[in-house]
Amino acid sequence: MEKQRLNIEDARPHFFKVIYGEDVKQHLIPRDFMKHLPQEMSNIATLTGPSGTHWRVSVKKDANGTYLQKGWKELMKGNNLGGYEFLTFRYDGKMLFSVKIFNPSAVKREAPLFLVTVLENGVKVDRGKGQLVH
Repeated sequence: MEKQRLNIEDARPHFFKVIYGEDVKQHLIPRDFMKHLPQEMSNIATLTGPSGTHWRVSVKKDANGTYLQKGWKELMKGNNLGGYEFLTFRYDGKMLFSVKIFNPSAVKREAPLFLVTVLENGVKVDRGKGQLVH
């Protein structure tokens, strides 16, 4: 039964994106991937991250392509992205995407990382990265 489940998952369309610091505002969906999306698509996509958190992101189409925009910045911040991470997007239909995140050392993240900031005498002190606990 596990083998059947893997075959179904593998048949779903995927694309990937390498994240750089300048990708904060929006993300271009690859042109060749657009054939997998409905002609009259919703203007909202739902991205599900590794922790199961859902991110609603606006979809905007213009002459240069189709972009994930409003909400993309929040997804980036919420997952501490911006330092050469590799993301895969699996299209699950009806503008739903499952997102996997790989860190720069090519290891898949199980949950988003976050930066802990503690105020000590009014000064922010970064304590480092850790696993998000729910």
